[in-house]
Amino acid sequence: MSKYQRQTTAISVTGGQFSPIQPESVRFAIRLEIGSLPALPLFGALGFALFYPISRDVHTSILLMLQKRQVGRSANTSSASEE
Repeated sequence: MSKYQRQTTAISVTGGQFSPIQPESVRFAIRLEIGSLPALPLFGALGFALFYPISRDVHTSILLMLQKRQVGRSANTSSASEE
């Protein structure tokens, strides 16, 4: 199918009529939805990251707990494979 045939197919589907011109209020609403709505979760996540109360001590203790848990899991899987 050539480029010309694709264009005539699109024209035949729409009946050769142009798309209606959207009012400015519709354009504004679309811009608002496309621009602002995705930004809301982004700013929410930034606010959560900035104000989440965690200190270096808490971070270190969480890392130690995760390491202990990982060692415990590897010990459980090695003992289970020995049986």
